[in-house]
Parts: sequence; structure tokens; C-alpha cells
Amino acid sequence: GPGVVHFNGANATINTGAMPSAELRFTASSLGGTGTVSNAGTLTFFNNNVITANISNSGTINVHNQGNSFNGQLTTTGTSVVNLEITANANPQITFASGFTNHGAIELGQSIAYGRAIRLDITSGELVNAASGTILSTGTNGTRTIAAPLNNQGLLTVNYPATLSHATETITNSGSMVVDEAQTLTVTGDFAYSGGTIEGPGVVHFSSASVTINTGAVPGAELRFTASSLGG
Repeated sequence: GPGVVHFNGANATINTGAMPSAELRFTASSLGGTGTVSNAGTLTFFNNNVITANISNSGTINVHNQGNSFNGQLTTTGTSVVNLEITANANPQITFASGFTNHGAIELGQSIAYGRAIRLDITSGELVNAASGTILSTGTNGTRTIAAPLNNQGLLTVNYPATLSHATETITNSGSMVVDEAQTLTVTGDFAYSGGTIEGPGVVHFSSASVTINTGAVPGAELRFTASSLGG
């Protein structure tokens, strides 16, 4: 750097143990690598990219458009940032073939007021938000969805409405979920409250969900139910 290398319709292969220091941007391209490749800089993905490299991330991974597939394995450190951000009239979306553990930050937000759809999917395995990990939903327009069996052991903050969903696996919480005033966290699918805290002053709305309370008390936030079950 401080400039940018933009791969557009390209096949990039990293045969060393580390990404280059310049910011790398990708559009309709592939990113592969030999072994595990460390990233301490910035990787930015626009539309229709395929990542087959195994990446150990201590830097920033930006997702600004749709059609992105992460088929390698992602590992993270405490300084890792995975940033799905609306920066234009486009839908920031990425699908991870395998689950991963977030030790740093996952952010779903925007820098421009377009009402677009932010979505993070996991095909197989869990999204573990470790005790040191944070997940933040923020912004003013559009939607925020994590379609994965989230295992939240850290902090999930909702200061813009967000949805957690998965059709077949259980979403669990043993960490902290905080829903800010006038905001809603919507949960669909199976949900298990195994400890930690779920706090308002916002609302957690279970829609077509099967909820199990595995502690002696219902969480402190207001809970709303539509076409759902509540057990304990």
C-alpha cells in the first residue's frame, strides 16, 4: 500500500504464508492459497467472488456486494474484523461453506443510506461467537440477517433490527445479547437459552421458533412469540 490492488475477473493464488500488505479488492474473481494464509491487512470483496484459501485473519475482511462464497476455512484472532457493510446500492452477502469461531468483531452496518439486505450464511457447522467476540448490527436502512446456527458465548449487540435464523440446527446463547431501545432481534428456528443474559430495553421476537429455557429464569428482555413454542 497505501494504494489498492483490484482483481477483476481474475484468479489470484497466494503461495506464501501471508497476504500482501496492500489492500486487495476482488470483483468476479477467485482467491486461492497454499496452506493457511495470514491476513493482517484489508481484503475487500465486491460481487461474485469465490474464496478457496484457508485464511487466518487478524486484519479486516470487507464484504460490500452479493454472490460471495468462502469455501476455505476462516480462523480469527482478537483483532479480526469481518465487516458486511452497505457502501452503495448493493447487497453485502457472503456464504461460508464451513463454520468458524469469531474471536474479534463481526459488523453488519452501512456507511450510506440505501435500504439493502446484509446477509451472512453458513452452510455446515456453527458460527461460534467466542467469549472475546462481538457481533454488532447497526445502521439506518435495509435488513440484517445471520442465517447460521449461532453459538453466542460473547456479546451480540442489536442497535438496528436483525434476524437470526437456521432451518435445522439450534441457535444457542450462553453469553450476552443486548437489544437497544426501539429495536427488535427476530429469531426463527430452534433456540436454546443456556445461560448468560438477554437484555433490553428492546425486544426479542421468536417467530416460527422452538424456544427452550435451560436455566431457572426467563431472560430479562421482553420476549414476544408468533407461531412458536416455549419449553424449559
